This record gives sequence, structure tokens and C-alpha cells, in this order.
Amino acid sequence: MRIVFGTDGGSPWAAHLEMEDMAAAGKSADFIVLDANPLDDITNTRRISAVHLRGVEVDREAVSARLLGPAMQ
Repeated sequence: MRIVFGTDGGSPWAAHLEMEDMAAAGKSADFIVLDANPLDDITNTRRISAVHLRGVEVDREAVSARLLGPAMQ
């Protein structure tokens, strides 16, 4: 993906401060990986392949087991 920045700051170093902020913010991310494009069909949002919180993949099976208990698996 392309990352761009812009600023309304009047200082000549404002662009450098913006890049510093973006680098600090880019080290952690929450996102969901889907198996199909939701633009093709909105129900594709249910086709979750992976979940990442703060840049670390969530063990979805372990979470399900903890929430549902052994009887529901």
C-alpha cells in the first residue's frame, strides 16, 4: 500500500515530524484477513482467515475453546 502524508504546519521540518509519527504508529496494527473480497459480497466479511491484534496473530482456536468450553467444540 502507499502511504502519503500532508501537513498544515508552517515549519520547514513539519514533514520530518510527520514521518516520525507515522513510523512510531506503524509498529502496531489491528486487522482481519479475509478469504474473499467483501466488495464482491458483503457476507464475505464472515470468511475470516486470521485476526491480528497489535501486530500479533490471535490463536482463534484457543480463544474459542476458552469462551465456549470443551462441550461446545
